[in-house]
Amino acid sequence: MTANHTTDAMAAVARVLADGDRRRATRAVHAWHIALRPYERRLVREAAVMGFILGERHGWHTATMPGTARHADGVFPRDMDIVQDVIEHCDATSDLYPYLHDACNGVRRRITRKRLWPGETR
Repeated sequence: MTANHTTDAMAAVARVLADGDRRRATRAVHAWHIALRPYERRLVREAAVMGFILGERHGWHTATMPGTARHADGVFPRDMDIVQDVIEHCDATSDLYPYLHDACNGVRRRITRKRLWPGETR
């Protein structure tokens, strides 16, 4: 295997990863602007930012992707950057967050008694 084949393989891997990043970002933007209603957007934003800030305060964000954690100068990312990361994660873990995963697919869901989790009260 020559260096050229290694370089080609690494470039192909980089393209696949970049395509996945673009696809996840597009799905998150679609969920935010099209599928979620204003009240739902407010809830998601408040919960995402609150979770990020509390995690940062307690040192849980020690091994995050570049651009998502607080920088050395103490500046936190913008709220919408945090929300984007959270929606992308919820889309990737659809078994845990089916409501936001459906929003990424463009589906608006109503929460009804039938759709509540077992033991959850309304």
